[in-house]
Amino acid sequence: MKLGVLAFRPRAPQVLEKGKHRLEAQSAYSSIFENGTGDAEQVVLDGELWTNRIAWRHGVGAATDIEVELGLLYASSGFLDGFIEGWHDTFALPGGGYDERPRYAYEMSVVNNNTQAYRLDDNEPGLLDLPIIVTHELLSGADGSTALSVRAGIELPTGSESGGFGNGGIDWGFAACAARDIGRWSWNAGLDWVQAGESDAMRAAGVDYAADWGAYAGTEYRWNETLSILSALQFDSRLSHDVEIKELDNPMLMLDIGVAWDTASGSRWHMGFSEDLVAESGPDFGVFLGWAWGF
Repeated sequence: MKLGVLAFRPRAPQVLEKGKHRLEAQSAYSSIFENGTGDAEQVVLDGELWTNRIAWRHGVGAATDIEVELGLLYASSGFLDGFIEGWHDTFALPGGGYDERPRYAYEMSVVNNNTQAYRLDDNEPGLLDLPIIVTHELLSGADGSTALSVRAGIELPTGSESGGFGNGGIDWGFAACAARDIGRWSWNAGLDWVQAGESDAMRAAGVDYAADWGAYAGTEYRWNETLSILSALQFDSRLSHDVEIKELDNPMLMLDIGVAWDTASGSRWHMGFSEDLVAESGPDFGVFLGWAWGF
């Protein structure tokens, strides 16, 4: 459900020079299993999600750039259930109750007050909502100090509300991001606040999005001139106060581990995996691959 809400992606605080462009693409594949039942409530999020995004950024002023992102989501029963169970057993990670439903089943639905608040179609690709984000640089960090930027964004309801690819409303929010280089290390962090719109189905079921707080902190270690090692923690607040089931009433905490390498053409590739550290509301495991090019 959070895929239909405006998200401020982690980024460097430094903005593009006026007239410069940056093109980014990322593909992420994740498995999610959340299964909870109350008196008149039910949350079943059991399946695998393949999300593909293309973002374009453009420098529009002395210290400001704007970015627009297109997203495509595909949901299915997938093939990772057996691997996820083995992964969690091997590393003693929280398993999230995979044995409570048949392997390779699919259902993505939320019911509140005996009324369906959300459903995501499977085996059908769909466009996500369209975010537009403006970033203004306050401190460049050019002298080795901390770089700092503030951000503002809206998300337009271009995704299908009935299919589960969007929430049918306009989201808006604000964020800040900072970074500092110390030798071979780069440290970065961010904080954001988003108010999301609600779909007609959510209103009918009496479910409102809670104000969404998010934060991240990450590091990059430059192994050599072209290869870096990446790590990050990402926090996202609970989705709603109206469904008192832990699958929606708890925050998410994700650990990302990956690598990035710079090419001779000036582009950068990155890849890695994500692991849910709470196992109550977020995806259990994911892998991602991305590319960026400035021109």
